[in-house]
Amino acid sequence: MPLKNRLPTQAELMSIPERDLFTKIDEAMDGTASEWRFMLGQLYRDELVRRQQDQANRNMRNMTIAITILTLANVVAVFLH
Repeated sequence: MPLKNRLPTQAELMSIPERDLFTKIDEAMDGTASEWRFMLGQLYRDELVRRQQDQANRNMRNMTIAITILTLANVVAVFLH
């Protein structure tokens, strides 16, 4: 259920598929450049950026884990050699 100011809730934002976010951004930014439409478009754009940042954070964590494991394996290999 939208908020009293007609903006979507965080739960609603998070449930919108990424493809639909792109469409909603385009729809909000197209046509009349009203303050309301701009704010709504920015809200959808911020959600898209948040998702992309979450994905980048997961990728960095996975890379850090992989590098740590490989470094430890290399240290053990050198020690045993």
